[in-house]
Amino acid sequence: MKTLFGLACCMSLTLASVLNGGSVVADARVDVRAQSGKILVASEEIVAYDWRSHTITLAPGVRGWLLNALHKGVLGDEPFVVAVGGKPIYEGSWRSLVMSSSRATPVIVLDAQMLDEGLGEEDVRISLGYPSEQFFKGADPRGDRRIQEALARGGKLKPQRSRQE
Repeated sequence: MKTLFGLACCMSLTLASVLNGGSVVADARVDVRAQSGKILVASEEIVAYDWRSHTITLAPGVRGWLLNALHKGVLGDEPFVVAVGGKPIYEGSWRSLVMSSSRATPVIVLDAQMLDEGLGEEDVRISLGYPSEQFFKGADPRGDRRIQEALARGGKLKPQRSRQE
């Protein structure tokens, strides 16, 4: 009986892998968590994601709540974790323009609209390093295929315009 059950599980995982283009993602939702696992930005609060610039459009009020939590010390110095289906993919740091300490990780600057007119009121961008990319160390984790596939399945990827547009 155990062998039959194991065989059935193996076959369903193989079928899921084929249907998902070679990757098994049971729960294809992307969220942003605290390192402790607490969800800070639920999948439903991610309205859209621009893959080329790694800009996330959040539901109304979410960016402001995060910025307020950062300034009040609620987020502390705990990293954020981008997760797919509850599994951590990579970590980064929350920042504000008023913070002076540098970071060598991916960062989300929650008040970047003050300097970047291209960001909408509810947009945040996952950048490399803080205060600039020169501070970043390591390989860029933002292009992880599992994140892109999950965002695409969830209908959250913004259409990519050609570079000529």
